Amino acid sequence: MDTARKRYNLFSRTSLVGLALMVACVLWELGWPLETAQYENIVMALNLATIAHLVGIIGAYVYCEEKRRPPLRLLIFQIIGCLVIFGLLVREDTLSPEKIKQGEVIRLVATIGLVLIPSLVSLTHVFQWLIKRQGKPVMPPALQFVVSLICAVLAGSGLLMLPNATHGDIPYLDALFTSASAVCVTGLSSVNFAEQFTLTGQIFVLCLIQIGGLGVMTFAYFIAMIAGQGVSLRDRVLLRNIFDESNLNAAVLSVRHIVISTLFLETTGALFLYFTWKTQGVDPGSSPLWWHAMFHAVSAFCNAGFSTFPGGLGAPGLVACRLGQLVILCLITMGGLGFPLYQEAWYHFKRWLQERKSTARMRKIPWSPYSKLVLCTTSIIVFIGTLSLFLVNTDLGREMTWTERLWVCLFDSISSRTAGFAITNMEFYMPAGCLIICALMIIGGSPGGTAGGIRTTTVAVVAGEVFRVVKGRKYVQFFRRRIDQSVIERCLCTIAVCGAWVGASTVLACSFQPEGVAPLDMFFEVCSAFSTSGLSMGATSSLYDIPKCIVIINMIVGRAGLFLFLVALAGTPEPKHFHYPAVKIPLT
Repeated sequence: MDTARKRYNLFSRTSLVGLALMVACVLWELGWPLETAQYENIVMALNLATIAHLVGIIGAYVYCEEKRRPPLRLLIFQIIGCLVIFGLLVREDTLSPEKIKQGEVIRLVATIGLVLIPSLVSLTHVFQWLIKRQGKPVMPPALQFVVSLICAVLAGSGLLMLPNATHGDIPYLDALFTSASAVCVTGLSSVNFAEQFTLTGQIFVLCLIQIGGLGVMTFAYFIAMIAGQGVSLRDRVLLRNIFDESNLNAAVLSVRHIVISTLFLETTGALFLYFTWKTQGVDPGSSPLWWHAMFHAVSAFCNAGFSTFPGGLGAPGLVACRLGQLVILCLITMGGLGFPLYQEAWYHFKRWLQERKSTARMRKIPWSPYSKLVLCTTSIIVFIGTLSLFLVNTDLGREMTWTERLWVCLFDSISSRTAGFAITNMEFYMPAGCLIICALMIIGGSPGGTAGGIRTTTVAVVAGEVFRVVKGRKYVQFFRRRIDQSVIERCLCTIAVCGAWVGASTVLACSFQPEGVAPLDMFFEVCSAFSTSGLSMGATSSLYDIPKCIVIINMIVGRAGLFLFLVALAGTPEPKHFHYPAVKIPLT
């Protein structure tokens, strides 16, 4: 082995060792209470680890072969991260304890976001290896998504078990439950989230919500792109399968559009919430108001339903803030509509700008049938849900005017479709209202968004198929377009499989929870978990260990998509090129 190769290996290993020590020091500093002497030792170790990593990455870059050298942008990312950490360490001698705590959080973000993730952009190479190894597929894309979710849930549960993440110790099952709820953007919690978790724990949960809302692999590929690594042909094939795109380049653009639009909408929502709550005089408690605004913006757009206020949005200072609730509803709706709709809206907006600047008349391009179907179906479901809740829940309005009651029903109709925020106690709803909310939760949001459920398009296609059979027509049609028969069959199978899964999960959970939770409440919890809604009748904290595990499994399965997961497990289809004689079977 030549000298350059030996030096490259030495610097590369030094970089990896320094990186591992950096992450360990930051987690130790942030996760455990430390004495002054211990803190000084941790800071010194972090300094040495950062220097080792910085020297290692620069040396490895210099001695790496030209054809294997990583992009310069990746090296700049890591250098900036190391300089940020150095700058925070230097300033801490003159800062107050509160500022030091904020510096620790920023240092964690710098270590993970600017150093660790660019160093692990090779995670995309793992996905490539899973796509095809020695010419044979190892793991289908749907199964890869499930595995990435499980890994994120387990990592999050470990972070939430750190002493500084909670006020007092919590069982591991509760930490696992909260982590799964955050990664699967559900919002269910077996403990009081706002009171049990510290600011550090809430930051961990916020990161899990953001990663879960975007998708682990989507986040990894986005970091790979902005770090300059690029996206190979195999990456494009995987992304095409994940986003159900027919074009390879469109799949890569989807990653960029998803992340950029998410960050833009969340930032805008956080600003609106901050100024709205500041004007209304909302009491932020021990945490700053900007933190509450940012957390709720991310939680609302990702349809997670977690709240940093002890009473949630139903707290005395927030329940009357209609403007803040309107901002939350807008974020929920935008997160549930799906990113394909935003891409098309952006395309039409750019064409509109071109028409304004150009003197020539441009050809009018109509909206796609998919976007029309999503908007129409969402509007119909919101209207029917609001009207149904308003008519059946007469007890809810005893202390409200009819306009306040209508607003509450509208909020719950939108929020129940996978958001999980509530401005009233769900226990006040009558059984008829609970069943309506269960139906709304199962329907969920639209494809390509942060919401769960069986999706609005699935419900629309099945309703169209029922209408076709009743009317005796040959095809299902929407907006002068015929729906392909394979899509109809997939929608019917999705509803059948999901219905059977929810029913079996409810029966199984009730069998292991013989007392303390009514069957309707258990059904509500299972529907909320499977649809990643997060609404609860107050039974989550009363569940035994096995029903909690069943709810965790439902959250993961609901976020990944049950039907797609079953198709992935079934393997490559093997079509048969023959068919048997047809026979009619009596149905009535």
